[in-house]
Formats: sequence, C-alpha cells, structure tokens
Amino acid sequence: MGDGRSVKTLIAIAESLPANRGLAAGMAEIRGTATGEGISLSVDLNGLLTELTVSEQAIALGPQRLAAEITRLSAEACAESTRRGLVALEWGCGRGVAAAIGERLAPAEQPGTPARTRGRDSDEDDEDFTDSSRTTPWASNRPAWGR
Repeated sequence: MGDGRSVKTLIAIAESLPANRGLAAGMAEIRGTATGEGISLSVDLNGLLTELTVSEQAIALGPQRLAAEITRLSAEACAESTRRGLVALEWGCGRGVAAAIGERLAPAEQPGTPARTRGRDSDEDDEDFTDSSRTTPWASNRPAWGR
C-alpha cells in the first residue's frame, strides 16, 4: 500500500534534500538501553547488543531467569532505539516519512494468535529462556532492517 507517488518522484524528493544533515552518522550512534535485576544492556538501532553488564545479583537468578531477563531487557532497549530512530528520521526526512516507516515497523499482531513458539519435536534446543508472561517477542520490536 503506497501513497501514490512514483519511484521517480521519490528519487526527485530525495535528491532535493540537503546533502548532509548528519542523519546517517546520527542514526549509527543511536542506542537503546534498559536496566533491571542487576543487568544493564544497550542495543544499536539494528537491535544488536552493544553492551551488557551482569552483576552478581543477576547471576544469582540462575540461568533460566537470567536469560529471560536479558531477553526482556533486550526487547525494551530495542523498542527505545526504534523510537529514537523514528525521531531522527522525522528530523532528517520529515514527519510523513517517519510516520510511514513507523507504520511498517509496527508488529502485525492478530488478536487471539499466540506468539510464535518452538515445537518440541523440532531439532531446535529444548531450552526455553523466556518467561512468556513477562516478555514480548524480541523480533517483533526490532526494526525490519535488523532482522
């Protein structure tokens, strides 16, 4: 679903923008952070972990709860970096572009559809590090270009 503008029109708009607003460099520096249960972490705009600090308190949680908390905090930090990225896009490209991208990044959740889970009969590892009552699927919060 587009807005009716042709590729040629969009290219012309892009070429008319000032050559250097520092947008690319600024977006490369965007980070999202989250802290909880003795863990602090940062992710970049692609949702990749850039910093992780785990305290003794966090280690005492045990492997299952520790992994679940890291997963939860990663999702939180990823959502923050995405919000910051959309603000940067609004500044650099305009409100319309940021809104259109924001709509494309919104997770397409179907009411009553359970989150994707691994089947027990698959070849995947049997460990389940998430506490599904406390987390949302991390990938659903990541920008499409970071998947």
